[in-house]
Amino acid sequence: MKALQPKTTHGQKAAASDLAERHRRVSAPRRRPAGLPKEEFARPQRQSLRASQGWRWLRIIGVLGAVSLVVVGLISAYRVFASSSLFALREIEWRGIVRASQDEMERALRERTSEGLWRADLRELRQTLKRYPWVREAEVVRVLPDKLLVTIHEREPLALARRSNGALVWVDRDGVVLGERLQFGQEMIPPLLSGLDENNDEAASEANRRRLLLYQQLLAELDQGERRLSGMVDEVELSDPQDVRLWLASRRLLVVVGERDFRPRLEAALKVLSAIERKDLSALSLLKVSDARRLINGGRVAYLNTTRPDRVIVGLAQ
Repeated sequence: MKALQPKTTHGQKAAASDLAERHRRVSAPRRRPAGLPKEEFARPQRQSLRASQGWRWLRIIGVLGAVSLVVVGLISAYRVFASSSLFALREIEWRGIVRASQDEMERALRERTSEGLWRADLRELRQTLKRYPWVREAEVVRVLPDKLLVTIHEREPLALARRSNGALVWVDRDGVVLGERLQFGQEMIPPLLSGLDENNDEAASEANRRRLLLYQQLLAELDQGERRLSGMVDEVELSDPQDVRLWLASRRLLVVVGERDFRPRLEAALKVLSAIERKDLSALSLLKVSDARRLINGGRVAYLNTTRPDRVIVGLAQ
């Protein structure tokens, strides 16, 4: 037997036909009536599009305004929070201070953290501390809510330097002046250093750092052997690092040693001086010293130049 199919009534057919017709009219492109200008026909469509775009921009502006209000509110809340008395600096723990003035540095830190520890610029605080003569490096750690941990790496006196005005001052390995001679009660004072650049610019600072490195190298070479020779030197002149000059402590005599081989050259000069004191003409001849007889007969030595590999040049006083 065939399955029974539901019968479609005349009313249902009419409703379906009407629905299809309306869908066709809506989907069909709109036609411009005869005699109506094209601009007049498109105006309602443009007006509708403009209205839609206007509402869209209004919604965007509204959203941006709301976001701006939220951001401003958050910034205001952060400022109030960061400036709260909860983050006021109450304690500074210092480490590494021996000679630097703790009181002066603490006052400077408190002045720069008056708006609260939360908002403090740690890099600026480090630079503030490094402006003090004794501070070579500084570490600043924020310990919330109200504490700073400060570690100071101090400069160490390296050499006693003679200034152009004759004053004697202690300098560190960077050539930074730390204080006058009497400020430190050191028992062992290394040879004086002269010839540092006294200008206050970066070029002078860099040049002095190189001079101080050369000064340390020279002293290390002089003390490498069994006999420490640095104690025989009263002053090291480094105005020209390629023409290093030593002043002997015993007789204030100048020895030119150049830029290298400091110990062998000083030893050669000392051999010549010893032969002169002994009036040993044969030894002076072996050392290829000119005017040896004059030296033995009382000629006064003005300087010794040891930069030549074959012999020591002895300069006589006029």
